[in-house]
Amino acid sequence: KLYLCDMNSTTKYAYKSLKFNDLDGNELTFRLKAVTEGYYLYFNCQHLMVELGSEARCFFDYLCERMKSDTNEVIIDSKFKQEFIVQINRITSTKVNPSINSLNKYVSQFKDLGLIIPTTNTRRGYYSVNPKYAYKGTKKDRLILMGNMIKDRIRNKESLRALIDKPEQELGINYDGIGIK
Repeated sequence: KLYLCDMNSTTKYAYKSLKFNDLDGNELTFRLKAVTEGYYLYFNCQHLMVELGSEARCFFDYLCERMKSDTNEVIIDSKFKQEFIVQINRITSTKVNPSINSLNKYVSQFKDLGLIIPTTNTRRGYYSVNPKYAYKGTKKDRLILMGNMIKDRIRNKESLRALIDKPEQELGINYDGIGIK
């Protein structure tokens, strides 16, 4: 049987009872616990991931865990960064203790690499994890989100650099009235 349980946290788990025989033939039961949620990391980002150190990569994974599943949005403010520090300290028994300055540098690096994109909402700290590289929802919804993000950025005359593989001019986008259907 497979059981879903929330465990009073935002992470969802599944439990599966497994029966097997040990080397002496005794029947044993084991309760397997597994996280039931995650995100897709797409192959076209390996050239970016290789540029991240282990601490930065861990922080990126944390962003992906915490992003909204329908929009990939995440608010990277001081509270968010402090929550990450507490989490990483807890799971590493304080062997890894990133500073706020390090996390700020990682955010800048993620932006420069196109792994995160400032949202069209002009408020500081509001980002979308680039769905070109990572997404929590379905593959179909990912394509819809990418299309909507491109349309919003064109409407707001913002760069498409991280979302498309060509310069806007090659697509005929001049930000002087061209729209996309």
